[in-house]
Amino acid sequence: MKISSLGKILKSYEIELIERKQEADQIYTFKFAIPDNLTWLPGSNDIFSFIDPEIRHNIHGKKQIIFSISSIPEEKSNLIETYIKKEPSDFKKAMLKMEPGDLMRLRG
Repeated sequence: MKISSLGKILKSYEIELIERKQEADQIYTFKFAIPDNLTWLPGSNDIFSFIDPEIRHNIHGKKQIIFSISSIPEEKSNLIETYIKKEPSDFKKAMLKMEPGDLMRLRG
């Protein structure tokens, strides 16, 4: 099944970036505020995409990516960690430009 097909059957949430942090060379953490009705299990996989149509238009290739959630619900934030190579995909380039307050869509 393609990711695009999954998006039609999963719940969709808008999540707001709280913090973007470079943990080590090419390793980044993105911390998002979560809606009250969002629940998950640590290590679960969700589909992330950009809401802003201009950002989506400028992404060539994959417009949504699956990330594993590395936080627990009790932390009250959604945390993803990812490796971003020196020449990243358009999607991850857009993630590196994100500032606190920017929104993404999570499907899961």
